[in-house]
Amino acid sequence: MAPWPIASSVRTNDGSAARLATLKAAIAACARVMLVSAVTTCVFAALACRARAATPTDTLTRDRAIALALERHPAMVRARAAVAGARAAWIVSGPGARPTMLELEHEQLGGSARSDDARSTLELSRGIPLANVADGRRGVALARYESARAESASLARALTIEVRATLERVRVLERGRQVFDRLVALDAEVTAAARARVRDELITPLTARLVELDQLRVERRRATHAIALEEALVERIGWLGADAGAIVLASEAVEPESLTIAEDTIAARGREDAPAVLQARARIREREAAERLLAREQHGDAHVAIGAFLERRPSETATADDGGTRELGFRARVGVPLPWGTIDRMAVEQARSETGLAVQDERVVALAAATEARRAHRRLRLAWSQHTRDASRASQIDADLVRVREAYRDGRIGLDAYLAEKDRLTESRLEGLESELTYWEARAALERALGLSFEAIASGATR
Repeated sequence: MAPWPIASSVRTNDGSAARLATLKAAIAACARVMLVSAVTTCVFAALACRARAATPTDTLTRDRAIALALERHPAMVRARAAVAGARAAWIVSGPGARPTMLELEHEQLGGSARSDDARSTLELSRGIPLANVADGRRGVALARYESARAESASLARALTIEVRATLERVRVLERGRQVFDRLVALDAEVTAAARARVRDELITPLTARLVELDQLRVERRRATHAIALEEALVERIGWLGADAGAIVLASEAVEPESLTIAEDTIAARGREDAPAVLQARARIREREAAERLLAREQHGDAHVAIGAFLERRPSETATADDGGTRELGFRARVGVPLPWGTIDRMAVEQARSETGLAVQDERVVALAAATEARRAHRRLRLAWSQHTRDASRASQIDADLVRVREAYRDGRIGLDAYLAEKDRLTESRLEGLESELTYWEARAALERALGLSFEAIASGATR
């Protein structure tokens, strides 16, 4: 091992020159160590920054997407504000609308301001509705609050269903992009083989050009598919508050399932539990409460007042030092409105007709909901049947695509046979993706019709 510079400086004859050289060598060594350390630190920092940049900034799970939708969607924000306003109106309604009055009255009975003959009265009064109008107003406010809650709950369920459907659509489109990538990669191999055969003068340049054009046709379809995927990300997921370009879906795919519940059962549930039906029933309760309130308001209010008075009068034998007599008394007043000409028959009949119209609207909505539930059930059944058939053939079609390209590349089949076989296999594979998309759209349609998730529908759970 070589001795340290400081140790070698002791053995030199010229001590000062040796120490100076040793110091310079030590400074140079320290500088090299610091430079290497700084470069290493910068390299690791750059790699860390690159890793952070490459890491997805927003991994979107289904539960997180639903939470973001319920929190940030403008329609949901508006619905929450409407519920808060209706609740505030319900809280402040009722007896607080009729305040209790405190009245103070002073009268000079002697005809002059200096007269000692005076009366002071303190009275407490309050209006009492004969038909309990305050409770009627509170009932109307409560019905409006429940209607706002029903609308908000219906919107929340609709958003949840849309988010679930969008995520499944995006996942299917992602798988479709992978299928297109494989198709383009296989076409690229065939195109390269065709060019090699042109160089060997085994085929004409026109034949190779036809192979390239077929590859370009598949690439155009891949580009169209990529546009559909980006639109699904931007239009349906962008409003969640995340950058659509940074969204990475979590690997939590939901497997397609069949529905074993009978169609009549689904129709009955749609007639009873569909979101539109629940909102229509909330409007009926609101109209009934308004009708009861109007009937109560026709009777008017009674008024009750109690009070105390202090009356001072000079006595007939009063002296200069005598203040007269003082009397303390109590009184009560009761006022009752007369029914003559106070009932507005037209307003009462109009309110009754609006209630009846709301009832008829609910029947129409229930019938439409049952019909929509039947339609969605049949559509889902047919879509499931087609999807299962296509899914069972997908792996075989992928293998056949590889084999037909190998056959053409090896010269076992001609160009016409290759293009015909490849087109049929490619169309069958892409139709399988379309059938899967159709299944998820049909499943979302059934969820919209009943306002429940597919799992809740299949298990028979109620809202």
